[in-house]
Amino acid sequence: MLAVTRYALSRLLEDQPTFLMACYEPDMDGITYTFDLKDACTYVSFEKAADVARTLQRLHGYDLMIVVVQEDV
Repeated sequence: MLAVTRYALSRLLEDQPTFLMACYEPDMDGITYTFDLKDACTYVSFEKAADVARTLQRLHGYDLMIVVVQEDV
């Protein structure tokens, strides 16, 4: 297998790391978090992850960390 580097976004929630996860429920704002990195959204470039993090900071006021993820393909 080949390992590919991707990037996830993380923030602390109740002193635990959580990871940005897409959510398309009509009664939610489209953003949710998971404690399991395997369920997180990942981005193909650091720049894209940084762009999403900046947008979420501007819209919601919280800081996100970029986490390096190795995915097997």
